[in-house]
Amino acid sequence: MGGPDSDSEMTISSLRSELTAAREENQVRTAEVANLLEQQNATSAILRAIAASPTDIQPVLQVVAESAARFCDTYDAGIFLAREGTLFPKAHYGPIAFDFEPMPVARDWVCGRAFADCKIVHVNDIAVAGAEFPVSQTLAERLGHRTMLATPLMRDTEAIGALVIRRIEVKPFSEKQIKLLKIFADQAVIAIENVRLFDEVQARTRDLGEALEQQTATAEVLKAISRSAFDLQPVLQTLVDSAIRLAGADMGAITLRVGDTLRFMAGGGQAAELHAYERANPHVVGRGAFQGRAALEGLTIHVADALEDPEYERPEAAIMGSFRGVLSVPLKRGQ
Repeated sequence: MGGPDSDSEMTISSLRSELTAAREENQVRTAEVANLLEQQNATSAILRAIAASPTDIQPVLQVVAESAARFCDTYDAGIFLAREGTLFPKAHYGPIAFDFEPMPVARDWVCGRAFADCKIVHVNDIAVAGAEFPVSQTLAERLGHRTMLATPLMRDTEAIGALVIRRIEVKPFSEKQIKLLKIFADQAVIAIENVRLFDEVQARTRDLGEALEQQTATAEVLKAISRSAFDLQPVLQTLVDSAIRLAGADMGAITLRVGDTLRFMAGGGQAAELHAYERANPHVVGRGAFQGRAALEGLTIHVADALEDPEYERPEAAIMGSFRGVLSVPLKRGQ
């Protein structure tokens, strides 16, 4: 039977074992906390990128790719976005070349299958799985990677792209890393949706602004008509001023037909020299002048460069007024 010394040694040994176990558990928990903190920092970086780039998705995708590579313990990450059945490379982080042309959605390459099937695709060794992914095997032989993990970027039930991470060596990804990659894919989708919604709001705001400008211009014309029931000139001047403003033009003019000519009635933005020229030289109804061409055909005439138009017979006017692009609309009665 053991004496007091033996019992004491057993107690000390037990305490040492418990202390070692506690120390190991504490190290594990510390590592887990540190890892969670890093993930939170990565998420914060992505959110900051989203806030800083509400109209530009590229910086956000770059942060997502970098975070995915770092936290999934790999060298390399790439992001593809889809458009009309094709996946386009959009962001890359890491030393492995991301030398991809836009590629059609197909199941013969890893990202194409992840997108098509809306599922994660994990390939332990693409050199061995070549029969299943022949396109990816050819790319891997050229670019030098072996293990691949791809996840679709999902908007509800629709794939809009794919996120892929790669390793040079054969080293499958863990379940934890697979879950992390899905989290980063979801964050990429949030960023993409944020930009899309922002663009939609901006477009609607522009449309409302344009509609308001048009209504304001119409109201101004109606006011001019009511104030000048027997004087056409103020009404025409209000019309041409509104047209210049709404079209974002530098100058404009209204001419009215008298027989076979178009006489200058109102204008804005022209230099004094061009103004005098237009009054002294009425446009002929015909193809030699843009107003005349619009009157002849009864159609809107749009010319990108007046000096390059082979039928234009008044290049001195374009030179005098320093204008090139022209938009001419016919004034029609009873249509």
